[in-house]
Amino acid sequence: MYRTAPADRIGTASGLFRMAQYVGANLASVLVGIAVGGQADDGGLHVLAAVITGVSAVLLVHAATTSHLKPAGPRD
Repeated sequence: MYRTAPADRIGTASGLFRMAQYVGANLASVLVGIAVGGQADDGGLHVLAAVITGVSAVLLVHAATTSHLKPAGPRD
């Protein structure tokens, strides 16, 4: 992040990165609560694993096919 963000926007990029981490953590806890429900059993954990696998596959395909990302290079 620090290599790809412009020097005058590193603070903003860092704040957005941290916010994304907080949102992701909250969404993950909601997902676990929905999948597991009142008690943790094998069925809920299998649902959770399937959802996580699906989301990971979508994100992996998106990352592999995104063309607007520039490779990180040396800073000027």
